[in-house]
Amino acid sequence: MAKWSRILRKQNRKAVKMASKPHHDKGYQDDKEPNNVMNLQWMAMLVGMIEQRMVPFANWLTRSRHVLSLRDGFQLAMPFVIVGSLLVPILYPPIAPDTPHAFGQWLHWLARALHPFLFPVYSHTLGLVALIIAFGAASSSPRHTRCPSVCVVWEAAWRS
Repeated sequence: MAKWSRILRKQNRKAVKMASKPHHDKGYQDDKEPNNVMNLQWMAMLVGMIEQRMVPFANWLTRSRHVLSLRDGFQLAMPFVIVGSLLVPILYPPIAPDTPHAFGQWLHWLARALHPFLFPVYSHTLGLVALIIAFGAASSSPRHTRCPSVCVVWEAAWRS
């Protein structure tokens, strides 16, 4: 902390010297203003403290086997999310149904015509994402715990 206070005092002296100089009207110079210099100094100090204290915790957290299992589950569900999100504008057009434009009317007619065929696909992709993520995370958990997948089934049966 003493290092940061010395740096701030030194930079604060520079900012005070700059503030005491007469300002000439040569246009707006944002980086020469003393308040902005102090803001940048505080921001640099804050970023340094965050990097010093938060980066080790973030590294530990990303190596956690549970977080890795959740990551794998989300990766498994990503294609379903993409397909489901591509179907949303087709099933629910972003144009008012009472629009006078021919394209908007045609788009709503297309949505009504394709709804019986595309809605089951939509509901089975975006509707089941949470279930896909849960099963994906559960199936990747044994890889990160160095345990065979039969072990997970045995533990679940043993606890119930």
